[in-house]
Amino acid sequence: MRFNAIFKKFNLSLFYIMYLFGYTVIASDLNFRQISKLGHEVIHLEVGQPGTGAPTLAKEKVINGLSDSTMGYTVALGIPELREKIADLYWRWYKIKVDPERIIVTPGSSGSFILAFTGLFDVGDTVGIGSPGYPSYRQILKALSLNTCAIKTTSDNKFQPVATDINYNNLDGLLIASPANPTGSMLNKDELEGLMEACDQKQTVFISDEIYPFGNSKDWHKIYLFAPPTYHKSRLWAH
Repeated sequence: MRFNAIFKKFNLSLFYIMYLFGYTVIASDLNFRQISKLGHEVIHLEVGQPGTGAPTLAKEKVINGLSDSTMGYTVALGIPELREKIADLYWRWYKIKVDPERIIVTPGSSGSFILAFTGLFDVGDTVGIGSPGYPSYRQILKALSLNTCAIKTTSDNKFQPVATDINYNNLDGLLIASPANPTGSMLNKDELEGLMEACDQKQTVFISDEIYPFGNSKDWHKIYLFAPPTYHKSRLWAH
């Protein structure tokens, strides 16, 4: 039976399943591993895993590095040469000058969110996230003693928060994702600009999670030419 038929038969929403998994993803993963060891096939809907391996060039660099490098500790903010290359990439792709000192490299997005949340918020602050959304946002915020305001989104707004959501909620911060998880929807330039302006007016910290910089939207180049803007204390981009 196909998954959509199962959801229809039991009146279940895939987004609701994602919400439930947000509370039990670690325990569920452990249970699923045990089931897999028994020879049963497990199809994971709760965690996005890549379907392909690392690029050949990246693997070759790692192999050569193991042989040729002393493999010591790196600079805490990231290898300076890498940060300079990232800044150069912004210029080549978007014609935007970014100071390498503004760039921090982390081993995965979770590390960058922890740095961002602890640097921008105080205990008890409230951060708005779209619902449905990536379950780990809520768990990281909770672990840091921050409150989560789940903003109910609709298909009319591509399951993304809108400016009026900021006006109607007393938020210290807003976290958006484009493309979003699990919907895959993307904000265009005007929508992103509207959210940023609304946050500025309410003095709300704006965090944009853009971990997947290449979507299928025809407007993706317009979105990323717009970000990041001139430095502002209430704006932070996580790529």
